Amino acid sequence: MDTPSKKELFNFFGFIIVMYIYIYQPPVIPKIIYPLSEFFIFFLYAFTHKAFLNGLLRTFKSEVLLLVLIVFYTILRDIVSLEVVYSDRFILWSFQSFFFAFLIVHVFANYNKKRKHKIKVNLFNIVYWTVFFAGIGTVLLLLNKPFDTFYQSIPSITVFVFISF
Repeated sequence: MDTPSKKELFNFFGFIIVMYIYIYQPPVIPKIIYPLSEFFIFFLYAFTHKAFLNGLLRTFKSEVLLLVLIVFYTILRDIVSLEVVYSDRFILWSFQSFFFAFLIVHVFANYNKKRKHKIKVNLFNIVYWTVFFAGIGTVLLLLNKPFDTFYQSIPSITVFVFISF
């Protein structure tokens, strides 16, 4: 594995923080903020980089069609049953795990293209160090009771509901 140096790790600490927030969604801010900010970032990037959406739809044509069909089915099912059961969860899950993940990979690929003569940013290394730091945080929570009590005292909103149709 190509381990980054300390200087490289410091330079890409912002990537690690963003990746940590994307993967783990810590309870520091309400959970509804994460998908809303991801929608905002995704559409802002899509409107400023026109080729991004074309590349996404061209590369994953059948997958996007399948996602649209499943989302349409879950929305239809929720309308028929007159309650929101699956559609909000599936829309958020599909967006966060498919569309926003594609954005992250696309941004890293473009970042590496612009830096031809410098050290490449390896997405695997960023994810590796993100998981490593999350593991250190978990060990600190397990071994340090005051730190764990403070972390548990942070208010979090775990349940959110979209306005039903």
